Amino acid sequence: MNGIRGLVRDESMDAGRSTSRRGVWKRAGAAFASVALFGASFAFGSGTAGTLDPSFGNGGVVTFAPPGAAGHHFNDVLVQPDGKILASGQYIASGTTTQKWLVARFTESGALDTSFGAPYGYVTPFAGTAVNLALLADGRIYVCGMVPGVKGEGDAALIRLNGNGTFDTTFGVGGSVVTNILTQGTGKKATRSQDQGADLFVQGDGKVVFAGVALLSGSTGFLARYQSNGTLDTSFGGGDGVATWASRGFNGVAGDAAGGLLCLSNDSLIRFTSIGAFDSTFGERVFATDFFNGNGAMYGLAVQSDGRILASGYRGLAPSPSPAYAMILAYGANGQPDRAYGQNGAAIAGGPLWSGFGVTLDPSGRAVFSVGYSSGGVNSGRIARFDATGALDASFGTGGLSDAATNFLSRQVALDASGRILVAGGSGGFPVVARFVGN
Repeated sequence: MNGIRGLVRDESMDAGRSTSRRGVWKRAGAAFASVALFGASFAFGSGTAGTLDPSFGNGGVVTFAPPGAAGHHFNDVLVQPDGKILASGQYIASGTTTQKWLVARFTESGALDTSFGAPYGYVTPFAGTAVNLALLADGRIYVCGMVPGVKGEGDAALIRLNGNGTFDTTFGVGGSVVTNILTQGTGKKATRSQDQGADLFVQGDGKVVFAGVALLSGSTGFLARYQSNGTLDTSFGGGDGVATWASRGFNGVAGDAAGGLLCLSNDSLIRFTSIGAFDSTFGERVFATDFFNGNGAMYGLAVQSDGRILASGYRGLAPSPSPAYAMILAYGANGQPDRAYGQNGAAIAGGPLWSGFGVTLDPSGRAVFSVGYSSGGVNSGRIARFDATGALDASFGTGGLSDAATNFLSRQVALDASGRILVAGGSGGFPVVARFVGN
């Protein structure tokens, strides 16, 4: 592990690299971004559960479309206590091929909030990809992702913003940290890992845990834990603030009631203790093969109040071979499969060739799951809602499935204080946030 450094903010939307540490967030183009509906066909109803919310954006959908932008999509969404909506992802600026971080904030009605990154409503600080968000009680915002490295490799990056979208310069170097996870060799022959940040978890003591994957002669999952000032917490992991697990990268991280850290990979659920030690007493680690075969990927984690762990994504069913199904897998607090949930421990949405992504829990303990499917090369996104037993909730949409959003690729999901469901994704090559009626 090669220590941490700060990031350089981008001064030119046309530049593939950054040029100044003292610059401001660069905005996409000279004009304000528009919020419009591009390339998607959305069916929405009159306000019943599972329909798109017509009071949000254009028929329940907001599309981020700066003048001349070429795409791309949002990865994550969360809702502030004041009802404003944060979304993170990436897009490509007009006239370039450079993919850039994007963090935008919308009002409750779906308009860009021009007090964030004033006067634009969004910030685009670096080349690379912004993945997930976390919100502090005081309104400051963590964003994790990946930035291009010095020699072309990718580096895992973590930044902290003030509530107005400016860098919080009390964190790291000017508001950002980059941590190289693995290095092979020494001197000029040294090879650094290509690192990708995937998820965040803010502990009750203010420390932030950053999960992802380091690629160097294979995949290695990593957890890096930082103090609130951005320095690595040397009481965690191997004394350098980093814990790793060979052979599998991490897509998600969550805390449990005992202070441990749950980590999700494509085929494994593992646990680290509060000091970053691998917990060999936890469950089966690799997903039980009688649930499904190895085809698929897992992306979402949620922990119920009773300790039950829900892992969401898509898998093929056993016996192999089988097409993938969108599903939530349930595990007890000890990591053992919870066969009482859903169908022998798996709650399945839709049919074969469906994909699944993020999951969250509503106040009634129901699992809200972002799912989708592709037909004829066209993606459609939906929300599935399951009751606390893992059965599709018949009071939501049609048989537990929301209205379909055609030409929509869904990602992470969040709830607002009224129970409405926000989902991040993309449509027609542009970043999109959609809102569904929840209750």
